[in-house]
Amino acid sequence: MMFILFTSVLFVLIHQGQCSMHATANLQLHTTATSIGTLTFSQQDANSPVQITGTLRSLNISANH
Repeated sequence: MMFILFTSVLFVLIHQGQCSMHATANLQLHTTATSIGTLTFSQQDANSPVQITGTLRSLNISANH
């Protein structure tokens, strides 16, 4: 029984280390609750670099950001 438990825990730890990870951030202006975009953070595994992609909307081209 202990061997099965140990093997199961080991499998879960190995599997978690090889899974891709994703996170999303919704961007809002400081003074409003209006969403102006989304950033997505992706990583293939714990040893891979993080890739950041996103979109921005409704920004005034002549304003400082």
